Amino acid sequence: MESAVSKFVFLNQPGLAETILYLVLFAIVIYGSLRSTRHLRSVKRRAILTSLHALAFITVVLILMNPALRKESYREDKKTLAVVADTSWSMNLSGEQDGLRRAQSAERFLSDNSVYFDRLGRNYTLDYYTFDEALRPSSRESLLRNKPSGRHT
Repeated sequence: MESAVSKFVFLNQPGLAETILYLVLFAIVIYGSLRSTRHLRSVKRRAILTSLHALAFITVVLILMNPALRKESYREDKKTLAVVADTSWSMNLSGEQDGLRRAQSAERFLSDNSVYFDRLGRNYTLDYYTFDEALRPSSRESLLRNKPSGRHT
């Protein structure tokens, strides 16, 4: 599943020294703006001009920090989960609880829990295997039909 994330970043992020310098320069801009607008009698005009000076300074600083929009894409791969079934001759022996052969109990478990395996398949890549003398790739359907015939486990 492919996902994309957009982030607003500054390519030239200021360090501590630059931040202190910007704050000192901002204070100087505000002080200079207040001194240059002291002859105005209207407080409203004085506030507007001081705000415009501050906004101009902040705009210049932001441009110097080189803003950018970075788009990152990443892909989430499903993890693989192996389901392994024994097909050795010992699976022909009867089980302890229900009297069924072990192979029949395993088949019943797989068929009764098919909904669970379907839910697992949404989050994982399910690989099915059988083993007796060797490990062999398989499928869920063949696990349900497989008869134990191997000599060794």
